[in-house]
Formats: sequence, C-alpha cells, structure tokens
Amino acid sequence: MLSAKISFSRSATTFTPFWFYIVLHKFGAGIHYAMIAVLGAQIFPLWAVGLCVSFASFIEFALDIPAGFVLERYGYLKMLRITTLFFCVAGGALLFGLSPLTYFISLTFGGLGWLFFTPGINAYLLANAPLSIFGRLYGVLRASEGAGIMLATLCLPLLVRLPVPMLGLVMIYPLLGAIVALVIGGHYRMPNTLPHTVKAKRQVREVGMQKVLGAFRALHPVGTALAIYMTCLSTFFGAIWFVFPILVNAGTKPTIISTSMSVLEFAMVVAGFTISRLADSKRKKVIVLVSMLVIMTTGALIGFTLHPILILLCFIFSFADELLRTTLWAWLDTKAKAAGREEHGIVSGAITFADDLGWMIGPAAAGVLFATVGAQPTIRIMSVVVVGVGVLTLALVLRRTVSVTR
Repeated sequence: MLSAKISFSRSATTFTPFWFYIVLHKFGAGIHYAMIAVLGAQIFPLWAVGLCVSFASFIEFALDIPAGFVLERYGYLKMLRITTLFFCVAGGALLFGLSPLTYFISLTFGGLGWLFFTPGINAYLLANAPLSIFGRLYGVLRASEGAGIMLATLCLPLLVRLPVPMLGLVMIYPLLGAIVALVIGGHYRMPNTLPHTVKAKRQVREVGMQKVLGAFRALHPVGTALAIYMTCLSTFFGAIWFVFPILVNAGTKPTIISTSMSVLEFAMVVAGFTISRLADSKRKKVIVLVSMLVIMTTGALIGFTLHPILILLCFIFSFADELLRTTLWAWLDTKAKAAGREEHGIVSGAITFADDLGWMIGPAAAGVLFATVGAQPTIRIMSVVVVGVGVLTLALVLRRTVSVTR
C-alpha cells in the first residue's frame, strides 16, 4: 500500500504543469462559455442564440474524429497549446466590442478552442498514466477541470456586469497562463507528447472509419456505454449552461443559480480527490449501478426548484456523475490495454465526438424551449434525457456476460 501511494504521488507530481494548464484553460474557456449565451441574447432572439451556441459545438462535432488523427500525428501537448491559442483569439474578438461580426468570430474560435482540448488531455493521460493508478490520475484531471470551471462560475454575477472589451481581457489572461504552463512543462520532467511506441515524426498512416469501428468493437460495451452516456449528459449540461447564465443576467435568484453552477464543478474537485481510487477497484459494475441510480434521481429533481435545495441536488448529481465517468474511463483503459489497443487519440476523439453531439443538441433545444415554455420547464424536459440514458447505460454495462475485469 505504501509503495502504491508513493507511486501515485510521484506520478501525479510529474504532471504538475499539466494540472495547472487544465485549471487555467478551463477558467478562461469557462468564462467564454458561460457568457456566450448572455452576449448573444443582447443581439439575437433566444432561439437564434441557441442555434449559434450549437454552431460552435457543431465545429467540434464535425472535426472530433479528424482531431484524434491530428493529435496522433503532431503530438498531444503541441495541439493543446494551439487549441488554447484559438481561445485567445475568441477573447480577443470581444476586445472590439459586441456586434454580430465579433460575436461570430468569438463563437467560431471558441468552438475551435474546445476541439483538441478534451480529446487531447484524455489521450495524453491514457498514453502516459500507469494502468494501476489511472483512475486516481484521471480523478486529478477531472478535479483540475472542475476547479477551472468553478472559478469561472463563481465570477458569473460579476462577469455579467463587465463591459464586453473588459470581459474579453479577463478571459485572455488565464489562457495565456495556460500556454505558459505547457511551455514550462516542455522543460520539466513531465511525460512529453506521444506514446512511447510511436516515433515523434512519423508519417500519417491511412486510417479509415474501419479502424475507429474496430477499436470500439474491441472496447464494447464499455466504450459504447461511455459514448452514449457522454452524449446524453452533455445534452443536459448544455441546457443548464444555456438557461442558468441567462437567469443570472436577468436577476432571477442569481446567488442560488451561480452557486449551483459552481457546485456542479466543486463536486468534480471533491470527487477527484476522494473517490477516484474506487475507479481502480474491480467492483466497477457496482459503482456504475449505484452512481447511475443517483444520477437518475437527482437529475429528475433539478428542474423542479430554484430554492437552496437546488445547490445540494447539483452537488450530489455532479458527484455521482464524476464517479461514473471516472469509473467508465478507468474501465475503458483496462479493456484497451488488455486488448492491445493503442489508438488513444482516436478513441478519445470518438468519445469526445459523442460528447460534442450532446453539447450541440442541448443549447439548440434549450433556446427553443426557453422561448416557448420558460426556464424551469426546459430543465424538466431535459431531465427526461437523464433518466433515459440511465436505463440505457445500465442495460449495456450490467449484462451478465460482461466481466468487470475486461
């Protein structure tokens, strides 16, 4: 046990610049995503704003699979630096004030800014983390993501009052810090770009959809369940991130709502440092069952209140979601290495593709529903998605024929 603790401590320490990069990138990107619907509502009707936000996710959705190939070709850390620069451009566009042109430039580069981030950080960790402690390192990764977004949501009541050029400036600073963290990481002892079995300057190989499908067949049903789960939960989160900031800007219980959004991310931080060891256990089916039932229950209740109980519901929901995601990713890593699969960027890109499908559907649906039936009914309707994905996920991963060790 002592050696395991030392191994985890030493491994986590070598990733220090990587953790700082994630926190700072998520902080700046979180400011952009939290405010993009609020800014759009100042110049477009709500249904059109929903479509605009979905357009940014469509950029990621359309390019996620190619992004996986690009990550494999040029290296994870290099593409992470580039994707953060895209977000700097998104913030820079706002320095010129708010107009349809600057809005669309910011929106487009914001979409590009997410393109390599999620598959990049996941693929980097899949490639470099020791198998025995992957769940715990993934927990630190998710805690770092949560810390960055939590900082952004805590600032939301202040951000809605800032002039647009100042908002752009506030967004750029942490993103520049994120780039500096990765540059420092390049001179640090942090693992440095590609899997050890791959040459740094390899040629692009012919990789078609058959290879992607082959990888997922080898990783079924865990990979399938994770992809479906990510799609449906991101639809729900996309609706929340569209509706809640607009309510804060309108002065509708801004403290409760902004705190609830922060708690969604704070739960990621708490979970990352408390339950990630469970993801490395062999009782993955039990963890999936319990966490999915909690997600279904709390998700169904979130749309029925704007009272302080909403804060508790959001915490429990996000904590269980984090436990489930970490467990499924650790399970996927176990299956990938058991099957001898090394397409970390491709698999991560494909799952992110599914995730972005939900982030594309969520804001578009929320914009139409918000304009039609109002804020709370919109979240209630989206809760149906959570219950549906719970049933489907459990049906996939709890079959008797699937061993928890595969």
